[in-house]
Amino acid sequence: MIDRIIDEINVCLNSNCFLVALNMALTLPDICGKAEYPEIEKNSDRYCKWYNKYILKYEKNKILPNNFYLNGEVVWSLRNNTLHQATFNFAENKIEFEDYELFIQSPNRSVLIGNCSVLELRDEDEKNGLNKKNSHVIKRFLSVSVLDLIYKICACAKKYYNDNKEKFNFLKNKIVLVDYRTRKMFINKPNFSYENVFNLDMEKSKSKWNYDF
Repeated sequence: MIDRIIDEINVCLNSNCFLVALNMALTLPDICGKAEYPEIEKNSDRYCKWYNKYILKYEKNKILPNNFYLNGEVVWSLRNNTLHQATFNFAENKIEFEDYELFIQSPNRSVLIGNCSVLELRDEDEKNGLNKKNSHVIKRFLSVSVLDLIYKICACAKKYYNDNKEKFNFLKNKIVLVDYRTRKMFINKPNFSYENVFNLDMEKSKSKWNYDF
């Protein structure tokens, strides 16, 4: 199942469906955390512990100041807000930084200009007091590369799965892939057309979210 999820994430990336890919990638530490720490009851504890053990070491670089890293707690917050509210934010971690952004760029372009998550210290003008005088304020601004985060999670999850397949016995794959004609043999014909309801275009290979790279 892990391999299948990662394969479909790659399909999403090749189709410019970056947010769908991010949503799926953020579930992988959930699955791997359950495999690694079945005795831990809380999802958040398993998630953060697995992420910090297997992915955090790749986040530690000299770009991030003040020893701040995109750790399991930060990614868990993103995961919750993304999956449950589609807000794509880090609301629970405002103590660490004042503002943030998720940025997406072409994989080919990222090779040339870099593709990593950074915590910047920005000097911004701010009006204070009754006189409305401008003062310089240093704010911590987190920039997270969606592609970098997806690649790291997928790579670490795939390696962990390949090294520990015996721990994933709890995954019961009951997804059956059948073609349309076979489906009609054992499933009652629906009284409406899925294609019409969802306006499906089977020829479409790219999302409408195009980027001017």
